Amino acid sequence: MSVVVETYPDIPALVAAAADRLVEAITSAIAARGTALIVLTGGGTGIGLLEHVRAHDDAVDWSKVHLFWGDERFVPADDDERNEKQAREALIDHIDIPAGNVHAMAASDGEFGDDLDAAAADYATVVADAIESGSDANTFDVHLLGMGGEGHINSLFPHSPPRWRPSGWWWAWRTHPSRRRGGSR
Repeated sequence: MSVVVETYPDIPALVAAAADRLVEAITSAIAARGTALIVLTGGGTGIGLLEHVRAHDDAVDWSKVHLFWGDERFVPADDDERNEKQAREALIDHIDIPAGNVHAMAASDGEFGDDLDAAAADYATVVADAIESGSDANTFDVHLLGMGGEGHINSLFPHSPPRWRPSGWWWAWRTHPSRRRGGSR
């Protein structure tokens, strides 16, 4: 496998190129298997990418796309820091995607209340069920990764204790290291 490094003159050019590649990956997955499984990210660049995709949403059959999140803040559904809320405002609320194809983790004011462990465990089940339900796909087609200012990716923070859990993909942070105001998965 060869490594290709591409550079762009600025963030808007990077966002546009990444969004175009995302649309291409989605349409290729749909052509190959009839479905696309996409893991979203938050943050300024990730949300900018979704806004760019929205401008070209006619290229995608959204009824065949399933959306997930690689990390999420365990805050109320209407909190501006919630990645799902940001993604809905940037893309999801503007495209014709079935509600059942949007697989978000429960919010802190949702069905599990403030039980972060229960919400994270439920999300692990949601993801596993969605991947296995009638699809030839057993993995994600694209997992978007952003990087926070302090270097975190998918709620994996530098200088934090190891979080590897061979028994499952999901874990719960009691205190979100970048904000210290609530939990994050």
